[in-house]
Amino acid sequence: MQRYKKQDASIECEFIVPAEVCGKAVRLGLQKEQPQMQQAGKRAQLQRFESAASAFCRSLRDLKHYAHGKTQKQVLSALLVLAEDTELHNDIAGRILTGETAEAAVKTVAEQYVGIMRRAEDGQMRSGAVELESICTGFLEHMSRGCETDYAGYRDRIVVALEISAIQIMRLSMAGALGVAVERGSKTGHAAIFAKTEGMPYAIAAEGLYDEVADGDMVLFDPEKEHIVIRPPDIQASGSKKCEESQAKPKPFFAANVTGRRGALSAKKNGAWGIGLLRTEALLMQYHREPGEKEQEELYRTILQAGLPVYARLADMDEDKRLPWLMAEKEGKRLRGIDAVCENRNFYQAQIRALLGAGYLAPHGIMAPMIRCAEDFVYVKRMVAEAAQDRKIPAERLKTGCMVETPQAVEDIEEIAGLAGFLSIGTNDLTRYTLGMPREEDLSTLYPEIKKSISKVVRESHKKGVSVGICGDAAANKNNLLFFDEIGVDYVSVPPSLIAGLADLHDKNEESDFRGR
Repeated sequence: MQRYKKQDASIECEFIVPAEVCGKAVRLGLQKEQPQMQQAGKRAQLQRFESAASAFCRSLRDLKHYAHGKTQKQVLSALLVLAEDTELHNDIAGRILTGETAEAAVKTVAEQYVGIMRRAEDGQMRSGAVELESICTGFLEHMSRGCETDYAGYRDRIVVALEISAIQIMRLSMAGALGVAVERGSKTGHAAIFAKTEGMPYAIAAEGLYDEVADGDMVLFDPEKEHIVIRPPDIQASGSKKCEESQAKPKPFFAANVTGRRGALSAKKNGAWGIGLLRTEALLMQYHREPGEKEQEELYRTILQAGLPVYARLADMDEDKRLPWLMAEKEGKRLRGIDAVCENRNFYQAQIRALLGAGYLAPHGIMAPMIRCAEDFVYVKRMVAEAAQDRKIPAERLKTGCMVETPQAVEDIEEIAGLAGFLSIGTNDLTRYTLGMPREEDLSTLYPEIKKSISKVVRESHKKGVSVGICGDAAANKNNLLFFDEIGVDYVSVPPSLIAGLADLHDKNEESDFRGR
């Protein structure tokens, strides 16, 4: 990109993801100096680094679970390989064993590696320098605070940075940031790719933007004039403005999987009829301590601002999805779905009250996570009823559904369907638990046993007048659309960025007598 000239209170820029948006700015650090533990011995310092690196890599795996499409998964997998690189770890450990603190060793090695990468002729290698810096910053944050940056403070803000990583783009999107502007970046770099996938307004600006903007300044993205306007005079400093985006024609067969407000807005823009799966645990991952009920209520309300029906799943825990304030294991067994709900009842009761208080009443719905039988679902329905009583909400305004993703739930589907307002089949876990497949396998294929289970769920649910959706990797596989149509699936829920392509294929197939009619 050419070097642009700064003009008054505006900076020329190149919009990678164009959108007219305005809000208060917040600068994404130059990183503050991390406190160092000077007194600890070499072995203790080494253990601190190893624990921090392990925790950061776990957080990367958590993030990978919410990746949209193969490209994001591949990039996050590559970053995980870099974060776990043996040579990188050995170099840091070597400096620690010579007497440096863990923090100093990470910084020294990071500077060496980043310097080499920035001087490389290969563009991808150069753009990878910011990712390595982000990884090493993650190591430092886990050493100093036991966690990474709390991204909750970036909600409803335009983030201004010298440069940014793909990891940060994804976390900012999940936190509900309005947009991102950087001074250094590439149109083909990982950050740009993630911004496009997340639908995050993203601009690469001329030098001087970071120094010109102060925290709290109003900033306007103006794609038409290719400028970022700082402190625009015609916009009140107390407010923010999000300009209407063009909305595609509604696509009644397609809903969206969403992890934050940015995804909800993208779902509307791409024509989803609704949000078939709001992953509330992803919304909560931006917090490093348990948010209060009012905080949660405000957070969930931001999703409804997209103006679409929303099916919100209660926080679902797994080995790669953790909330630090929840009990995650019992007697050596990792808690999942209904078991996590039972062992953390107070939190889930507060979450349900917050959802109801935010307005998650019909046509919106609350979804129980992984259940095994009708008795499990009754347990959650009673919790919803108690929360509604606390909030003085009449029972007829409630809509409660559940995920069907275990072989046991399929076996008990007739009774479950008789209790449900709606059902969603999670094909990833259903495939894993039915066939004993690891999560790392390709779960987008529908095997005969899984087709049989899905058909049974749809058939028995429709007898009760209950709608059934599909979410998971198989829902986004274009090769499965015919099968879903043939058995009468009501909708599929997929990443927002995939809706347009799948809907076009679906329409063309219908026009060419796709259903054999």
